[in-house]
Parts: sequence; C-alpha cells; structure tokens
Amino acid sequence: FGACESFGADGDGRAHLPPGTSLGYCAAVGGSWSEFFVAHVSQLVEAPAELTDKQALLTDALACGLHAALRADLSGAGRVLVYGGGMLGLGIVWALRSVGFNGKIEVIARYSHQRAFATSLGADEALDLPAGRREQFELIAARTGARLTRARFGNYMLSGGYDVVFECVGSSETIANALKWARARGQVVLVSTGHGRDSDLTPVWFGELNVVGVCGRGMEDLRGRKERTYRLVHELMSSCGVETAALLTHTFELSDYKAALTTAMDKGAHGSVKVAFWFPPGDG
Repeated sequence: FGACESFGADGDGRAHLPPGTSLGYCAAVGGSWSEFFVAHVSQLVEAPAELTDKQALLTDALACGLHAALRADLSGAGRVLVYGGGMLGLGIVWALRSVGFNGKIEVIARYSHQRAFATSLGADEALDLPAGRREQFELIAARTGARLTRARFGNYMLSGGYDVVFECVGSSETIANALKWARARGQVVLVSTGHGRDSDLTPVWFGELNVVGVCGRGMEDLRGRKERTYRLVHELMSSCGVETAALLTHTFELSDYKAALTTAMDKGAHGSVKVAFWFPPGDG
C-alpha cells in the first residue's frame, strides 16, 4: 500500500523489485490485465463462499473506498460531501454507511446513472453541479448554510461548509473546490491521485484545514480491531445488506479490449462504473 517503505527506485529497496507499489504497477510481477500473475502467498485473500465471483471482483475497488472512509475522522462530522461519482466515490458512500456513519452524505456526480447508484448505496442526495462557477458556490452555500464571499481575482470563498469532503476526481479545479467547500478546521480527504497543479491552497492555511492523503488499501483499525482492508470489505459485503454487485456494470473478454477501454473511458455514453475483463470458469 501507499505507506510501504520496502520499495525503492531501480529496485534498491528491501524488496529488490522495480518501482511500483502493487500488482499491476510493477513490471517484474505482471498483473492488471493478465490472466495470470505472480503474487506472494501473503497477498492472497480467500473470498467467502457466500460472495459471487462478480461481487468478489469488486474487492479492490471497494477497498479503496473503505480505506478512505476509515482514514477520515468522522467523530464530529454531521455532513460530508463525496466529490465524484465514479467507483472511488461510490465505494466511499458504501463504506461510510457500512461502518455505521449516520450523518448526512451528499454526492456530486456528473452522470445520472452515478447519482442513482449513489442514492441506492446510502447517499442522502446526489447533485449535478451547474456550469457557472458562482452558481456552483451558491449551490454549496445554500446546502450547507455557508456564506458566500467574492474574493480577489474573481475567486469565491465560503464561510462554512461541509465537515468532511472526500475529493475523488483529481483535477486542479475539483481539488481547489474541495478545499473551499470544507468548513474552517474541517477535513479534506484527497482520494484521487491527480497532480493538483495550480490549485488554490489558501483555504488550507486560512481555514486551518486538516488535509488527509489516501492511497489504495492496507491495514485498518475499525473499532479497535486491526484487520486487512480486503477482509473487512468481504465481511461488510456479506453483512451490511447493501447490494454492490450492480457496480460491475460491464464485463468483456480480453480479446474485446478496445470496446472495454471505450466503455470505461466514456462513462456517460455507456452508463459504466466498474468495467472488467471476465475469464469464464474453465477457460484455458
């Protein structure tokens, strides 16, 4: 996971592997789109028998959402914003409800199918932002009771906002907005891996924000219990009563990779969330 210190550039870390923090990102062990890849036995997690193959396929995607939810400090949070309606954002909605968060969850999602998934997973409301920048800030101010202020150089600021904002898009604009839409001394959890170049960071100082970085999955602390993220995902999928299998919206055979990539890239046209290659049992 992201906090691992065993890797090093050019394979000079303790693991003696090329750069890359997980399967699918390291040229020496393969993974990702392969039918087979090399993994250490400690990396294997058995899926419970009650989960279908398609549910189990969502393990890693939901683990990213669960890891983000558990990295956040929700102890005093009554209202959170999940900024982004892709797999990351939807996984966070699922995770928040699965671990017992009872506060208000609002989601900003670009496409109607994402907004529908968000509410089905437990979000109180799912929003589509208006195009105009002032209108966006007016919408957030109205929803949170914040006061909108026109700042220098055409910028806008809020006095007030959400207790916690999960940023799941990764553009300069969305990172800047996430920082501005959190209340003073609130928390912004950066889940996406965007570069954030040219984002306005002044709210971090003037709002004394707590900014938390999140990468992948790892070991979690849930109610004093230490456990691997994957195992917690399996337990929650089996027990929380929220259906997740529908998030796997499309599957393709590997030979159909061009259609798979097109479907994954154009979510609006295809209504896609999670797109995967599917290897029917017994093949090969």
